[in-house]
Amino acid sequence: MAPWLGLAGLAALVVASASMEKRALPPLAIAALAAGVLVWVAVAWIDPPVHDALGALDPPARGPRLVPLLLGLAAAGVCWWKMPPEEFRLPGVVAWAAAILFWLWAWWTPRGPASRRLTLPAGERRAAWGAMVLIMAAAAWFHFHDLAAVPSNPISDHAEEMQDLRELLDGRHSVYFFRNLGIAPFHFYWTAGFLEVFGLPVRYEWMKAATASFGILLVPALYLVGAELGGAGLGLAAAAFGAWAKWPVSLARQGQEYDYAVPIAAFVLWALLRWLRRGDRGSMLAAGLAIGIGLATYTSFRIVPLLVPLALAAALADRRRRGRRWEAAGASLLVAGTAALVFLPILKFLFVGENRNFFWARVVTRATDAEKAVEGSPLAVFAGNLWNMARAFHWKGSSTWTVLAMDDPFLDVVSGALLLAGLVLALRYAVSGAWRWLWLAMAFCLLTLPSTLVLAYPNENPSLNRAGPAIPVVFLFLGLPFAYLWRGFWRERIALRFAGIAALLATASVSVRENAESYFVKLGVSYDALIEHAMEIAAEIRRQQAQGVPIGQSYLLAVDYWVDARNIALELGDPSWSDTNNIAEPKVPEGLTARPLVFIYRSSDGERVRTLQRLYPGGTARIVRQVHRDRNFGVYLVR
Repeated sequence: MAPWLGLAGLAALVVASASMEKRALPPLAIAALAAGVLVWVAVAWIDPPVHDALGALDPPARGPRLVPLLLGLAAAGVCWWKMPPEEFRLPGVVAWAAAILFWLWAWWTPRGPASRRLTLPAGERRAAWGAMVLIMAAAAWFHFHDLAAVPSNPISDHAEEMQDLRELLDGRHSVYFFRNLGIAPFHFYWTAGFLEVFGLPVRYEWMKAATASFGILLVPALYLVGAELGGAGLGLAAAAFGAWAKWPVSLARQGQEYDYAVPIAAFVLWALLRWLRRGDRGSMLAAGLAIGIGLATYTSFRIVPLLVPLALAAALADRRRRGRRWEAAGASLLVAGTAALVFLPILKFLFVGENRNFFWARVVTRATDAEKAVEGSPLAVFAGNLWNMARAFHWKGSSTWTVLAMDDPFLDVVSGALLLAGLVLALRYAVSGAWRWLWLAMAFCLLTLPSTLVLAYPNENPSLNRAGPAIPVVFLFLGLPFAYLWRGFWRERIALRFAGIAALLATASVSVRENAESYFVKLGVSYDALIEHAMEIAAEIRRQQAQGVPIGQSYLLAVDYWVDARNIALELGDPSWSDTNNIAEPKVPEGLTARPLVFIYRSSDGERVRTLQRLYPGGTARIVRQVHRDRNFGVYLVR
């Protein structure tokens, strides 16, 4: 009875979520919301979820291996000495790699015999593998389908990042990159490696492909953390909904640094949850490695290290650790040491680099009045930000129109309903003693702080990208009721079993459709309506080149707040073109003797078209029409 009751409650929550998505909550929707929550409260008490059995801790680990520890510390010293603060050099990189390897060797211990192994029977293991293959196929479709068209055009941030990327490929191996208020290096080195492996040029489409190829790693990471917390069923449910969800998919397809923090944050959560269960040293080494790498990604990841003291607090309250609490404190220091070692080159840049102020520039300009005064009481602004973040998943979406359509909620209606049901189940877990779910709720509050602490620009909260590290927590919560229902239906007689599972699969298919519609259609249309069409202009210049007009004889008659000429130049493969052939308003190049010539102009720039007709008589003007009329541009061809 419980799974069927839960399915009815989920249907009521879907009705409420669909209403909230439209920013309305009429009486019928309020009734559906209340009924859905109450039904799930009843379900959780009638058929309590499986208890989070932690089992015994691993036995205490022995001390580190002294020789590799000393070698690792010595190699770290050489790295600090030989590595310039703002550029990777081979001797320093070799010493850095050696320091990490020796450090891991010094502290590594084999798995303890008391650990509970999360293994499945052979049949269930094969079924889980088969399900993961299907889930990864869905993830691949959502991450790479129509990548050239959605999102269709780069913004100015892409131009600056592609310039940094070209400099890296040309041999400037920076520790930190200073355009666009400063960006950590992982984005550029991952993208450069992706381009080099596949022999691809620096283009907007391939930057998107590089971030998408990393973003898809969130799916197996969600399986890991879900299986650690609730078994294979939860792992598969979290991975599936994460595979097609518009929130992580939109970040992965963006071609910017937002994406990298998310899978790594999921891996850190897995390692810390595993350590809370096992008390083993290997999990904390894994957490330290992931944190060190993650700190070289997007700025929002810098909140993730605070999960370690949060985990330490939970461990100190764990009755199984009586007599071993100092060991738990030591494990947290091991995480800090491992992360610092992996982060060492950027750490040196942060302390002694000439441009070290760039490291905090993005954070300071958003969280303080360094760039813009905070309007009103900071505490009141923060409270408002918390309220808006709470509504982000069902009601008030992000203002970041370049990532998702303006104000589109973070979750589709099915995922939003599952999240509400999942919060009820997680509370039931916590009440029954499964305190790792309570820890996860606190982790969520912590991981959204990069968005809610944007006090100078509260209109930028809730932010899809800044709240990105919280994605794994959200999908664990919403995967919980789906896995619960699946497990419940699987216990039914065969006819009811297949009916129940068919209903769940139908519900999941609605989620798939909703996310595809929201991203590929809704965002695709809104993005094209708001963005300037640099790619189309570059394509037109290439068409003219094929008809005998050299790129150097094509000019852009720029106007304020129009297209970024750097993006056109980079798409043409000639970054210098924007310096020489981008003509600022109101100028028109005079006295050009080479023929043929092409001038690209904004369709509303009639005055300069008349100047062209006077300076270069006999030319032909035509309008290149776009889907949205105000994005049309003109071409003046002189033979």
